[in-house]
Amino acid sequence: MVNWKSIAATIMLVPILCATAPVSAQTTGDLSIQGGLAVSNNPAFDSVALVEFPFLLNRNQYEFYRPDSSDLNWYAKIFAQVNLINIDGHEIDSANTYFTVKAADPDEAASTDMKLLNQLSLPVAPGVYTARLTVIDAVSKRQNSIFYDRVVVDPPTKSLTIGGARLAHRIRPVDSTTPGVNQRMLKNGLEVLTNPVGLVDADDSALFVYAELYNLSVPPGSQEKYRVQFRVLDKNGLPVHELGTISRPKPGPTAVLAQSFAIDGWQTGFYSLELVATDPAAMAADTVTLPFRIMSESEVNSMVAARTAASDPYDKLPLNQKIDLVRYELTPDQRQTLMSLTDEGKENYLRQYWQDRDETPATRTNEIRNELLGRFAFVNEKFSTNEAHDNGWLSDRGRVYMRHGEPTEIAAKYAPVVGYPYLVWYYRNLREGTVYVFEDQHGYGDFELVHSNADGEIFNSVWDSRLKEGAFMEINHDI
Repeated sequence: MVNWKSIAATIMLVPILCATAPVSAQTTGDLSIQGGLAVSNNPAFDSVALVEFPFLLNRNQYEFYRPDSSDLNWYAKIFAQVNLINIDGHEIDSANTYFTVKAADPDEAASTDMKLLNQLSLPVAPGVYTARLTVIDAVSKRQNSIFYDRVVVDPPTKSLTIGGARLAHRIRPVDSTTPGVNQRMLKNGLEVLTNPVGLVDADDSALFVYAELYNLSVPPGSQEKYRVQFRVLDKNGLPVHELGTISRPKPGPTAVLAQSFAIDGWQTGFYSLELVATDPAAMAADTVTLPFRIMSESEVNSMVAARTAASDPYDKLPLNQKIDLVRYELTPDQRQTLMSLTDEGKENYLRQYWQDRDETPATRTNEIRNELLGRFAFVNEKFSTNEAHDNGWLSDRGRVYMRHGEPTEIAAKYAPVVGYPYLVWYYRNLREGTVYVFEDQHGYGDFELVHSNADGEIFNSVWDSRLKEGAFMEINHDI
């Protein structure tokens, strides 16, 4: 359930102040973001549509501070940006906001039932896009992103169209001088507090919806009306609630819809609100459906716990391990640059490094980084020599595995008649066949690299001859 005191706190922007020592309201866990999308194909925008990205945040996840001893209040600073990405994967536009949230004391800042609502918007030409919404705690520098896999902006049309449809937590008439109103939430004289992902608390008594109708036919002197029918469908698309039909005079070629419906006693579950608009005179109609879910408090808590468990493991790494992760990926100049930065600078450098190497920026997952994380965990578990199991990446086998992954084939001899125990790793897919030979020269199971045909690695002519003979190689797949 949205606490409206928190909404007021969000939209009342406080001047930015210089921070002293910050106090964290919540120091663990990822930042939670609920993001929505609404596209308004209003003909008034000419050749573009207005695409809006409303988002909802948990206030207790942000770090609050006191600016100085004369101000008893506590403040959090939040930066949010949305990036629009075309089908070629290039970022072509962006919008951002930077706002401050106030709390009376640390206990209020840590309250778990406070939510922050804001919105970003972009004018967008017709086409198919993806988008990334990033929110940053400007004090702690923690951040998170959500991705929109498909943002569709249809070409302009002259037929009846429902645009900008969205569910809302609350809709009320206001004007630009009303205290505490976020100008980003104003729509045609209404404050529309959008429900970004359609989650409705089972204790809520009303469901709000906002939409706009475009291209109504308005002949001179006509008193014609338009009609909109509302009904609720279950998860199978079958009607479960008939909410009635409105019939209103056409105010012009565009009309605004703002309706509320009583939902007391509705069962929890998945639904869709269906809007069917008709213009009888033009024999035109359009339909949209808005999915939503009614959830009990226990269901909400379970969902939050599941999302937390599924969060990106990279975000939980300390800075030193984030640096260890890319040690073999960076050039010497890049490593020197990274290590010359402050801790904040290192975090920013690594964040940009991985963003630049994200092959699918329209998704939440960075596949290359996840692959490297898996290798990092594996080598630390298999090749570490300390009780903490965190130095395997420094071993010769750890370095090779971090760079190339699992070998195609492995030959092993753990008790040779002459010489030391050895392992031979073959990578058949690298440069028409790359090989690494490791020997345990001290008898402690710490196999060191003694030969490879890879550029820049140690080369041993004796081992090179042995490998070419290949008479005693025993293929074994045990790393």
